[in-house]
Amino acid sequence: MVDVPLIAAGGFYDGRGLAAAFALGADGISMGSRFMVVKESMVHDNFKQLCL
Repeated sequence: MVDVPLIAAGGFYDGRGLAAAFALGADGISMGSRFMVVKESMVHDNFKQLCL
């Protein structure tokens, strides 16, 4: 057992992935690329379109 939070990252698409990560012992998940493409993000629109 570790004393630091365990953060799962990569490949999360919906709530099922979040539930699976928690079931496997994660304390949270990282969804960086998911939030990178929202309109509030300061990432350049050309890059957002490339990612989509």
